Amino acid sequence: MTVQTPIPTQTDIEDAIMAVLPADGTLMAWRDIRPQIPGTFWAQSAALDRLHENYRVSVVKVRGRAYVRRASAWDIQVAAAQRDRAAQRGWPLPRCRDFAMA
Repeated sequence: MTVQTPIPTQTDIEDAIMAVLPADGTLMAWRDIRPQIPGTFWAQSAALDRLHENYRVSVVKVRGRAYVRRASAWDIQVAAAQRDRAAQRGWPLPRCRDFAMA
């Protein structure tokens, strides 16, 4: 008798990512997070993209390495300003997220 392991859903993977990230908002390398969460490489990447598009995490890339942290209130405020600016220009993708430089 073979026991099948359940395939993690997108929500399960997103919850696992949020559980690994520290609450204080410090950056963690994505390569350190990936082994701790379930799912395939592509499912993990899709979950990270969805969290980023929903403004729950911030992602930066430094020298080719991706770092992730929980989105702060400032990140959400900047994203709202970017959406408003895009809407005023008539940008066809108002949910497209720009990166903000501090």
